[in-house]
Amino acid sequence: MYFVEIYIRFFLYVRYFVLVLLFVHFISEGKIGVKRVFLQNIFLM
Repeated sequence: MYFVEIYIRFFLYVRYFVLVLLFVHFISEGKIGVKRVFLQNIFLM
């Protein structure tokens, strides 16, 4: 159970990190490019 908890926390941290990267990309790239990347990431999850 302990390893499962570590795995779940790691997965949540990775998802938050991806969201932060998407936010930075959103600021630098613009709305159109971000919607495309965001939709691709939703389909990948």
